[in-house]
Amino acid sequence: MTDGRGQGRVRIAPVGTAELTGIEVPLRQGGAAPKAIRRIRADQGVATVFACMALAALIGVTLLIAQVGVAVVARHRVQAAADLAALAAAGELERGADVGCVAAEEIAQRMGARVQECAVVQWDATVTVERNVPMGLFGKRTVRAVARAGPVEDGM
Repeated sequence: MTDGRGQGRVRIAPVGTAELTGIEVPLRQGGAAPKAIRRIRADQGVATVFACMALAALIGVTLLIAQVGVAVVARHRVQAAADLAALAAAGELERGADVGCVAAEEIAQRMGARVQECAVVQWDATVTVERNVPMGLFGKRTVRAVARAGPVEDGM
């Protein structure tokens, strides 16, 4: 007997015979089904186990991709903090290098980062900014970015 999808079904007849896709097989003594019929029954539930394993793998891959996305977003934010901190430092260089670095630290702090290094050479300010990023099971990672700002050289 089939279920409409071409798959065979096993039906045990109460009168001492078993029907397997249209073939009648006599039962063994005591009404036990032959090994072929028992083997078909033992495979029941395999699709459920496979679907659960596939779903667990899909969730794992999704979480991994999400963690990569978190790292990329954190990298962009730290780079933006470094850029703005360098611009702030370069904008305050008229009042001194220390004042410029203090301005860079203030801007970086407002953006959730910290200045690791602030160097001033002539009118150029180079700022290195870092930030800790939680990575779930992977712990915390430190993301760093460097930016330089100064006057535009007029070569014309």
